[in-house]
Amino acid sequence: MGFFVDKGETNIVSSNKRGGTMQEDNDYDDYDKEIENLPSIVDIKKMVPILSKIAQKVYDDWDEEDIDTYGGGGICHLIAEEIASYLNVQGVDTRTISSNFEQHVYCLSKLKEGIYSIDIHWSYYEAGGGFSWKKTPNVIFDGSEIEFYLVDTNHSVWDSEYE
Repeated sequence: MGFFVDKGETNIVSSNKRGGTMQEDNDYDDYDKEIENLPSIVDIKKMVPILSKIAQKVYDDWDEEDIDTYGGGGICHLIAEEIASYLNVQGVDTRTISSNFEQHVYCLSKLKEGIYSIDIHWSYYEAGGGFSWKKTPNVIFDGSEIEFYLVDTNHSVWDSEYE
């Protein structure tokens, strides 16, 4: 750590090893502490039995004849919303995201290792496309259907990129 005088100012500002100011060091320390306190992907994977039970309930409750509730559409958004709700109650910052590539909704969670998608692909429990889906009969959720993918290691883009 060194010190320099800011020209034109009478303040003495200390510089850190990164070449920034001590305030920037404090910002980094706060950021490091925030990341350190996030749950790990290992913690989330321990919740898989509960997450699969949540998905099973949404699937079991799906009545294709109930047009008022489901409108001929699928249940990926309902599964994602229920999983996100559970994870948020557990202290895991999680939101649902609509895919840019297909008609599908999944979860994103901010974890210690980065931003992860948590998903049960629609093809596991339904068939169709667009807004016309059919229930795949006799599906059992056992946890093996839940997929985890590291989407981004940069936590700072959580709010700007993944709204």
